[in-house]
Amino acid sequence: GRTRELTGVLLDKYGSTGYAQMGTVLSAKANLENGDAKTAKAQLQWIIDHAVDPEYRALGRLRLSGVLLDEGAYDEAARQVGTTVAADLSVPFQASFADRRGDIDVAQNKLEDAKREYRAALALLESRNEARGYANVVQLKLDGLLGGVALANAASAAPAAPGNAQAAAKALDAKATEPSSMTNNPANSATSNTPEKKP
Repeated sequence: GRTRELTGVLLDKYGSTGYAQMGTVLSAKANLENGDAKTAKAQLQWIIDHAVDPEYRALGRLRLSGVLLDEGAYDEAARQVGTTVAADLSVPFQASFADRRGDIDVAQNKLEDAKREYRAALALLESRNEARGYANVVQLKLDGLLGGVALANAASAAPAAPGNAQAAAKALDAKATEPSSMTNNPANSATSNTPEKKP
């Protein structure tokens, strides 16, 4: 619709500028909210391939991994937020990537792997006071696995239900959790806002 048209104009005229990457991030979010995952994925891939700012590219990967997780494309979702990809990112993004890998592991009933990833995210967040709210969300996920026999049984009974696996990740949006100097939050889900600049 109109959003797609305006994004096309933005990319055509200002594709090499920060305006294009910011506009495309917002457009992808709008398309996801409107149920157009196909267009959103294409836009997020453009951000990954063309964004000038590496933090925007990381945000594109994080959001695309969330879309792929919702679709049950676990291997591709994991590739978007792999440890090698995250190595050179700011600490908040490294934590967000680890958290997302944990979500992907839960979706596949790889609960021990998920615990490891959530612990890694918490270790990265522990020294950042501004990330306390996000760290609490990750801790809740970890606590659910540590004491959650029912969660393990549910995951075993329905390992291929990405919607269930994403329930905790959706809570991140409700708490506005995303790596951003504008929001001072350390993580994001597939449909959150803007990235933080490296210190």
